[in-house]
Amino acid sequence: MKKRRAYLSGPMSGYKDWNIPFFNEVAGILRSQNWEILNPGEWEEQQFRNHAECLRFDILQIVQDKEIDHIILLPGWQDSKGAVVEFVVAKALNLKCLEYVDYGDNGELKLRTLSEIELNSDRLIDAILKRPDVLTIPNPMPLPPAQVEVAAKAVQDFWSVAPSTPTPAPPKESVCLEADRLVSGDRNADYGHPIVDFSRSAKIWEAILGFPVSAPQVGLCMIGVKISRECNKHKRDNLTDICGYAKCTDMIADKIVENQATYSVPNNGC
Repeated sequence: MKKRRAYLSGPMSGYKDWNIPFFNEVAGILRSQNWEILNPGEWEEQQFRNHAECLRFDILQIVQDKEIDHIILLPGWQDSKGAVVEFVVAKALNLKCLEYVDYGDNGELKLRTLSEIELNSDRLIDAILKRPDVLTIPNPMPLPPAQVEVAAKAVQDFWSVAPSTPTPAPPKESVCLEADRLVSGDRNADYGHPIVDFSRSAKIWEAILGFPVSAPQVGLCMIGVKISRECNKHKRDNLTDICGYAKCTDMIADKIVENQATYSVPNNGC
């Protein structure tokens, strides 16, 4: 099943540590619930020169990422100039709007969908359109619900103007984190636990080679294959796979200990 992908929006200015710990906490829980999250808390620690530069960068993430289908609004977002702009842009792009409620009894986050009535309410329209310093809309005044999209388009057009200085790129995910995300997520779902997948591969290798092969040896040999390829020519995928196979081998070792089993390297001269 395809993961839902969401942008996390909420207040930062005026909060302790820019509210980043709360952003990161919510993002971590949502990822454990099979969400893909774009979390501003993971890039706002960069040295942006001012609030406008920071906000412009955030808006670009929403506009340019065509896989985003939701925006999740954190408590206090209506009072945040940046979050209000992000909400309007998200609505103009027809993203589904969810609002953080609280933690459930089972530790999961409770989210609720904003209804069309709420999305077009006078209270919300006032909150958006009475911010000329943010939206730069001439002579702002409350508009009827039918004209909300007009205001949204004005905001989108405003933020589509290229910044005068290059916008810093989001932090690059390390090969270790990428490998951990793949092995613990999609790959694990596609191939099953490594001890099952690698044990199956080991049996095939045994038939070809003519001597016993263990699941951990499969992981170590695959690391060797990736090292050989990296020696020929650098490719980031090689390094990611090395980390991934190392994690798989570690997961196999943990599973063997968990099952109170042991394994030894076959004495085959290898």
